[in-house]
Amino acid sequence: MKSYYTLNDYSTQAIEVLNEDLRLIIKDTLPIFKRNKNKKILITGGTGFIGKWILFTIYEFNIRYNLNIRLDILSRNPKKFLSEFSNFKNHKKFRFLKSEVTSLNIPNKKYDYILHAATESSESLNRRNPLKMFETIINGTKNVLEYSKRNKAGKILYFSSGAVYGNQPKNMMKIPESWYGSPSLDNHNNTYAEAKRAAEIMCQIYITQYKLNISIIRIFTLIGPFLPLNTHFAIGNFINSALRNKKILINGNGKPERSYLYITDLISWIFKILDKGESGIAYNVGSEIPFSIKHIASLVTKIQKSPGYKILNRLDKGWNTGKYIPDTSFARKKFNLKQKISLKEAIIRTVKFNV
Repeated sequence: MKSYYTLNDYSTQAIEVLNEDLRLIIKDTLPIFKRNKNKKILITGGTGFIGKWILFTIYEFNIRYNLNIRLDILSRNPKKFLSEFSNFKNHKKFRFLKSEVTSLNIPNKKYDYILHAATESSESLNRRNPLKMFETIINGTKNVLEYSKRNKAGKILYFSSGAVYGNQPKNMMKIPESWYGSPSLDNHNNTYAEAKRAAEIMCQIYITQYKLNISIIRIFTLIGPFLPLNTHFAIGNFINSALRNKKILINGNGKPERSYLYITDLISWIFKILDKGESGIAYNVGSEIPFSIKHIASLVTKIQKSPGYKILNRLDKGWNTGKYIPDTSFARKKFNLKQKISLKEAIIRTVKFNV
């Protein structure tokens, strides 16, 4: 598959991984994109981890199949982003709009689709300035919904989080959409989760009161190229340590369980839900295959042949110290979704991209 990318600061091997991953997405979603030729899309959060992949996917379809999909990308700093991803700079179908989602100072325009993926998911911000976290999610979502109402948007996809369920009960193997648990209100570490819940109910209000067409995806843990390796993502930190040939440090006891969906599977799922998702319905998006944090650390060290891991047994002050595993049967059956990349293969690809 011919490469259209000359990414600054990325190796030839990284671009090979990117091309292979895009090939998988194309194979899985080509009919959807062909049906949406000439559509106009607005994305907030288009320069984040998930957003980058949406940009690459639409760019790839436009170049290879001349689909003329026009994408407007909201960004706080387009100049910085385009200095790294210069291929997007001269793509006439892409337009970067400099604005904060909390102000949304952009021209009025009717879009066929609006993807609201902008969020502040930083654990450090959640701890340091929870009020800013809350206001960014709530005010940003309200601005997007008001903009959609004013400009008679076609369909909106809101990117929520599995965090809205709060702590998963120990006897619950997987969390279904029908479970109405919630984060504890006596812990400010739950600010992100509560803000996402409030944003979801705001979507429901705009559906009822203003007849907007909004589907919701609740995203669980992810892995793949462009995942930050030095923030609050455990698997990213593990890969970062292994790549530097250092021992992985597990702050807790290694027993919490997570599941990881590879980014290509996620992007395919997103566009299938965007295409056929029902208004007012929330869909879990993630892997159902659980692994303990200890097992994940062990797997990373074996793949990279790094020095191993050490369990520090420190008190875990995170928002979820137990299981965090979705039940995705509802979405999988409705949209014929499949997890095609195993965790082992996902780690191998992510490591290869970052070497």
